[in-house]
Amino acid sequence: MRTQSEINDAYNAGRVIQRSFTKNVTVTTVAGVAQDLSGVPGNPVAQYYLGAANTSTAMSYLLNNKGLDCGGTMEGYQKFIHEIRLQTTISTIAPSVLEIYDYLMFYPFNEMTAGVLSMTQADTLPRYSARDGVQMMVVEQNPYVGGGTFQIGYTNQDGVSGRLTPFVKINTATSAGTIASSAPTLSGATGDFIPLQDNDYGVQQVDSIEFSTDDVGTVAIVLVKPIVSLFLYENTAPSEYDLWFHLGVLPEIKNDAYLNFVLKSGQNITGSVANAINGRITTIWKQQN
Repeated sequence: MRTQSEINDAYNAGRVIQRSFTKNVTVTTVAGVAQDLSGVPGNPVAQYYLGAANTSTAMSYLLNNKGLDCGGTMEGYQKFIHEIRLQTTISTIAPSVLEIYDYLMFYPFNEMTAGVLSMTQADTLPRYSARDGVQMMVVEQNPYVGGGTFQIGYTNQDGVSGRLTPFVKINTATSAGTIASSAPTLSGATGDFIPLQDNDYGVQQVDSIEFSTDDVGTVAIVLVKPIVSLFLYENTAPSEYDLWFHLGVLPEIKNDAYLNFVLKSGQNITGSVANAINGRITTIWKQQN
């Protein structure tokens, strides 16, 4: 949607749904280290990147316990997130950044053994082309020690294989769902996403991963499309977003999209926190052009 008039038309025609969400932070997180909330309980329920090891597995609203509810599939229409409300009563969760991604495909249970591990391509990238800026993140599945490095081989947005990321440092967080490359004070860590080779801006598929040293854990390589970045400012009042007002654009949500959060808190979060983050998401739609 590109105009306020289109937004008004959607509401006047009843093309709007509001859905609530709540996520329990059931793992210990480290300040400034990103945590994938798709694997913690709540609404939506958790998913755990279950699939054949080292093999591409596509994700969707119908196959992966729905994710954030934006209305499922609406043939002949385009869906957009209009408003989001975020709230927490937990002081250690605010301030924090919450990223909403469309989770597209993953390669699970990659054992962290020194050497090159090749991937098997069973599914292809759904919903988006790699040219839409599809990114890679590496998610801890079974706890690792950390401190080593890895490099990923991939096929880029133009279908060129043999592309290589730099070697990336692995953090020493030990909670499932930790983004392995995220560590604000660790030299060689790169943030949530894995940097690509020069002039690349999207990933079509993962071809391999190489670990520099042996470790005890496993990781999933996850391909995502970033949707919107939000801030949860404080625990005494909700953070409310009208995305048209705040961003000047409404993020489009593809049919059958699997949406969920990645959290980066400014403080350590310890123990199991029920209803740690909750809120509401408003989706509107218009006829497809």
